Amino acid sequence: MVFSDAPDASRPPVTSGAGGAGGGDSRGGGSGPVVSPAGGAQHDGLPAAPATPGGPAASSPSVGVASPGAGRVGAERKTFDELFVELAGKWRDRVPGSGTVAALDQGVHHLGKKLVEEAAETWMAAEHESRDRAAEELSQLLYWSQLMMISLGLSLEDVYSHL
Repeated sequence: MVFSDAPDASRPPVTSGAGGAGGGDSRGGGSGPVVSPAGGAQHDGLPAAPATPGGPAASSPSVGVASPGAGRVGAERKTFDELFVELAGKWRDRVPGSGTVAALDQGVHHLGKKLVEEAAETWMAAEHESRDRAAEELSQLLYWSQLMMISLGLSLEDVYSHL
């Protein structure tokens, strides 16, 4: 999966609008840091993100959040775990200009709406578009799922324990 923090004006709109967002190409490992916007539990040595009263700032300005790029033919790919470590690190470090940080700052309600949007786009792509489009939409759904996990202070292990 390719994620960029810069808006991608060249990507045509899909069904209901914006896609995912994300980080760069740094690599991580491990099975799940927890970075809680409310300063909660920590795992794998990553400190919690700065605490904000009442969770992520609902009053943050809406920042354009770019969509993950189309397939990465011939390029390195990230695993689910690597992406989670990367995104958690962006949140923990409050990376300036990061679409990931901007999305997390908007709170659980915003993240929930994005999850529902991406789930619907995944379904529509699966029924009416190519396998590649379905894979792209699924990658965006995974990205937003990870942001929800980070927002709630959930580790990968917290979720894996329910599989």
